[in-house]
This record gives sequence, C-alpha cells and structure tokens, in this order.
Amino acid sequence: MTTLTNQIRLQVAEKSAGSLNFLALLRWALVIIFLWFGGMKFTAYEAAGIAPFIEHSPIMSWLHALLGVQGASYVIGVIELSTAAALIVGAFQPIFSALGAAMSAATYLITLTFFLSTPGVAEATAGGFPAISAAPGQFFLKDLVLLAASLSLLFASVQGPWLNVQKLSDGNPCLPIASATASMSPRSEHRLPSDNSTKTRRPRTHRLR
Repeated sequence: MTTLTNQIRLQVAEKSAGSLNFLALLRWALVIIFLWFGGMKFTAYEAAGIAPFIEHSPIMSWLHALLGVQGASYVIGVIELSTAAALIVGAFQPIFSALGAAMSAATYLITLTFFLSTPGVAEATAGGFPAISAAPGQFFLKDLVLLAASLSLLFASVQGPWLNVQKLSDGNPCLPIASATASMSPRSEHRLPSDNSTKTRRPRTHRLR
C-alpha cells in the first residue's frame, strides 16, 4: 500500500502524459458552467426550478427539510462556486486540479441520479422509457458528457503507474534497446558470422597424371 501511494502524485491535468493541452478546453468549459449555474442558485427563480429535483432525490431531499427551498439552493450555489474556484486554481496548482475535478465529477454523479428519481423523465406520449422527455429527461442525460469531462481531468491530474502503461501502449510497443539488450542471455545473442565462414570454398579437383 505504501509503495502504491509513493508511486501516485498529483499534477496539473494539462501537463500530464502526452499531448493533452486540449484538457484546458474541458477545464474552462466546466468553470463557465459552475460559475453561471452557481450564481443562478442565489435567485428565487432557480431555487424554484431545482426544487422538484431535490424534493424527489433520496440523496438531497434532506436539504429542503433542513434549510427550506431557498436555503437548499444557497448551499448548492456555494458548492458550485467553490468547484469553479477549485477548477480555476487547479490550472496552476496540482492539488486543486485533482480537487476541482473530483468535486465536478461528484456533482454530475449526483445530478445523474435525478434521472432515476425525478418524475417525468420517461415520455409517456412516445411510449414511455426508453423515450425520454426534453425536460427533465434530456436535460439530465447531457450530464453524462460533463461527468466524462470531469473524470478526464481527474485521471489526468492523478499520475500513477497506469499512466506509464498508457505511454507504452501509445508509443513504440518494443522494449527500449538498453533493457532489451540487458534481458538477453548470452546464449540468445546473435553473433555475426566470421569472415572465414563467409568465404566460399572451392571444390577440390583431382588431376589425372
């Protein structure tokens, strides 16, 4: 366990193995979403809009009982703005790169559970599930993409032995020359033929006397 822990280190996702600068697009897209959605949670309009999702959620329904509709929206807004802040700082600090990505992934894992708990996801007029309504069904389903973006940032922020395997699979599958030579036993080495063996021998002829 200690050895595995020592092999894992955090880094800024965009500086991870390979050419992954495109991860910056995912990071800043998530930042915009969390800033915008988080700010909206402090309005009465948004609090009323997300109330049905929270009310039917077995994970978050306690927020209404404890804080009320607007109070629950405030708490979610603070969490979303904190996630945006962690993602921003994560562009420069490895620990926040992993933290922000983890918070983002947790957010979308929870919202995807709304797909199962919120009434009206299946569209009855289209024959029921798997036909889903535009809202809330398709509204929740898009969070699969946002979850994938969050997990991509998270996995790129946590460097471990699995990234070394990825490097080998993405590059030349052959072993490095030094390691390949070292692993060869003396019997398995191929020797170049000597000069004497390459010379052609002339057939012997017998002269008649």
